[in-house]
Amino acid sequence: MANGWTGGQYSVYRVVLAAALATHFGVAGWIFAVPLVPGIADRLAALVFAAWLLVAAGTGAAPGATWIAAALLGLHAATPAGPYGSWSARNRADPDGGWRLPGGIPWAARIVGVLGLILASHSLGALLIPLALLAFDPAWIAPKREGAPLRLYYDGECGLCHAAVRFVLAEDRGGGGFRFAPLASESFARVAPAELRAELPDSLVLALPDGTFLVRSAATLEIGERLGGLWRVFARAAGLVPEAWRDRLYDAIARNRKRFVRAPEAACPAVSEALRARFE
Repeated sequence: MANGWTGGQYSVYRVVLAAALATHFGVAGWIFAVPLVPGIADRLAALVFAAWLLVAAGTGAAPGATWIAAALLGLHAATPAGPYGSWSARNRADPDGGWRLPGGIPWAARIVGVLGLILASHSLGALLIPLALLAFDPAWIAPKREGAPLRLYYDGECGLCHAAVRFVLAEDRGGGGFRFAPLASESFARVAPAELRAELPDSLVLALPDGTFLVRSAATLEIGERLGGLWRVFARAAGLVPEAWRDRLYDAIARNRKRFVRAPEAACPAVSEALRARFE
């Protein structure tokens, strides 16, 4: 049973689950939410917390929603380790790492959701959010596709830009959405004349098929649209914010980006040989 969950999207779910546990179970929820957010020993922590919740529920010390929380934790413990966005996935040559969510997990979440609404709808609270999210299939929101892959140009001397490229590589699994090249490459010089390059802001640059370029927040929103799934939802939501405000935030990050992440050793991110074929 294939589904549209990618490692990055599942890492978003993992953070949502952690927030719901912290909200619903107080101090105990916060303690077990800590390893969930970065994905450090998170499956073991999920099993331990699920066992603790089941003991509490069995003694009558917890509401029916406790069973739902334990089921969500059990489902998380059954997922493969190392989705993109987790601690163990950092710096690996293939950002995606071949991670796939077993098809039975979303179906099990749908069954748990139905039982939860029947047995404990009045006490689910914040748990409704991760429950609904895991039952969702990102493949239901298809990526925007128009012709050949778009060219994404990035600052080869910027570690944060390299991280952005690795993110797109991980989430564009089929490789049909994007190709990549540094802003200082011959590839960019061929499509952007010198006078245009001099006018461009300090930004990722996305080249569209009609010859126009998207920069700043417009480029990031288009990337989200073309990745599909949750990223397309986030792009649509961010698009409701006035562009001037979005660009102000983008520019603030761009000005300080080299303080956040150390400069890379090469213009192309450290990726596998197979992924290097997507660079120009």
